[in-house]
Amino acid sequence: MLLTALLWVAGARAAEPEKLRGLEDLTRARIALVAGSSHDEHVARRYPQAQVLQFKATPDVVLAVSTGKADVAFLALESVREIFRTTPNLAILVPEAYRSPMGGAFRSDDTTLRPAYNAFVRGLRESGVFEAMRERWFKDGARDLPPLPPRGSGPVLRMGITASKGLPWTGVRNGTFTGFEVELAERFAASLGRPLELVDLDVSGQIAALASGRIEAIACLLVMTEERRKRVAFSDDLLAFVACVVTREDRIAGAAPAAATAPQAGLPLGERIRANLVDEGRYRLILEGLFVTCVISVLATLFGTVFGGVVCAGRMSPRPLLRQMAAVYIWCLRGVPVLVVLMIIYYVVFASFHVSPILVAAVAFGLNAAAYIAEMLRSAIQSVDRGQLEAGVAGGFTRAQAFRLIVLPQALRQVLPVYKGEVISLFKMTSVVGYIAVQDITKAGDIIRSRTFDAFIPLLVTAAIYLVLAWLIAWALERIELRVTPPHLRQGMGVAS
Repeated sequence: MLLTALLWVAGARAAEPEKLRGLEDLTRARIALVAGSSHDEHVARRYPQAQVLQFKATPDVVLAVSTGKADVAFLALESVREIFRTTPNLAILVPEAYRSPMGGAFRSDDTTLRPAYNAFVRGLRESGVFEAMRERWFKDGARDLPPLPPRGSGPVLRMGITASKGLPWTGVRNGTFTGFEVELAERFAASLGRPLELVDLDVSGQIAALASGRIEAIACLLVMTEERRKRVAFSDDLLAFVACVVTREDRIAGAAPAAATAPQAGLPLGERIRANLVDEGRYRLILEGLFVTCVISVLATLFGTVFGGVVCAGRMSPRPLLRQMAAVYIWCLRGVPVLVVLMIIYYVVFASFHVSPILVAAVAFGLNAAAYIAEMLRSAIQSVDRGQLEAGVAGGFTRAQAFRLIVLPQALRQVLPVYKGEVISLFKMTSVVGYIAVQDITKAGDIIRSRTFDAFIPLLVTAAIYLVLAWLIAWALERIELRVTPPHLRQGMGVAS
């Protein structure tokens, strides 16, 4: 019976998926969409029995459909031309699934920016500039910003953007933001006489950043849903958002069967490398992301180690209150995922302070690491026989001198092997900093994928960089471990003195 079941499963997996004809076939389909987008609300209401696959960004949605992980995807109709350019095995199943108004978003209590924005857009329409922008980005397929009015010298205007949304809306080209939304935001900031700072956030994080005061407005045009109207104040209608349904060409009824290939799989490897790393200077994104990752890792390691020592001292304090406070801190930080800690510190603790997200990330990861390092230090210190401390005091040392000269060196030898693993884990955990608008290595790979829709090269390069850096960290800490290890013990470690 088991063999029969296995054969049945294998046959089910090998069976050719059903052909799709229209919206009526989506009732039980696997639908891919961007989490937090307007598609989420529409699909939940219209197709309650469908299997909804939520992804962080548009490139992930496109890859899910093109590789057969999802049956269909809901995408903006204006975006599919750029998507089809790099993902030729997709086609439009339904040109217009639904239509909704779009506009800029502002805080609910805003009384200044929103009226100014509406007046600014009316002026663009009357002068014909707005229609020229639409023509250039959505019909002519422009990729670079035109000459723009000079930036002012007033206070910086911080607006949220989503680079992974892709052109013609927003993208990254030659290391800078470009697209219809970027041009609109630049012109608006210039009309106010203020320089513009664009904060790259995922769609799901835009409203949270606006509500917490991290940004003053959302430059990424949002679909005006009833749920969103409860949380933000929208501008006047700017554009009509048209959502289309996209699937693989071979899934459409009447289409000839096609090979199940990933996008760009047929291109030579050299051309794929050039498209992902050379074109538009995309390698610079990787280098900038590498620098940011290293800065966050170093700062978080230093802060986590120092603060971990403080927490360890509290954990071993003779005062019950300090011991209890340190125990509660360790319990909380070890029980909450580091991503949640990162979001709380960014959106809650530092909500009213314009602190660099890089510094926020370093603090968040340092606090998380300190909880683990404190317990490592405590266990290592307690592993040293207490009689050695007493002997040092009896020999004329103060307790502090005896601890520093006798106990601490032995504890360091005990803690370094596990400390090395914690530092490497901390380094790898920094890959989630993209959630708070920090462009690290992983975020750089996401931006590249938003332009090329090729998963293999960006992910492979990202993995290789993490692997090499993790090896370098391990090598450096092993050298430190050798320095604190007595010569007569080094042979047992397999290393010559």
